[in-house]
Amino acid sequence: MRNLLFITFLALVAFSCKSDREKFPDDTTVDGEFVHNFGEVMQGEVIKVRFEIKNTGKVPLKLFDVKPSCGCTLADYCKDAVDPGKTAWVDAEVDTKEQNGEIFKKVTVFANTKPTDIPLVITGTVLVKY
Repeated sequence: MRNLLFITFLALVAFSCKSDREKFPDDTTVDGEFVHNFGEVMQGEVIKVRFEIKNTGKVPLKLFDVKPSCGCTLADYCKDAVDPGKTAWVDAEVDTKEQNGEIFKKVTVFANTKPTDIPLVITGTVLVKY
């Protein structure tokens, strides 16, 4: 009897929870500046960038997740659906304390777009004091 109740409970939870992708099945289009060159900074500075992603489609834009390319990069993003014509945001920070020279960092955004991944790129030069 316990097993039957447990299985019933799991089934109810599974069917009541829809993934974000199921809630936003239609794809939309986006536009924006997806590359940011910060120029030159001194080693140890933290670069902060806000990327704006405009929904150019006809259905709401939903950002599902963001994945930085390395441990020195952090990212946060707009969790709410964004109506057509409106703009979502992704904030990224790159810690340069272990960097030097030319750098290329990427934050991949996963959304209801085709393709589902949107690469955001941060480039520049980290100068070292001697």
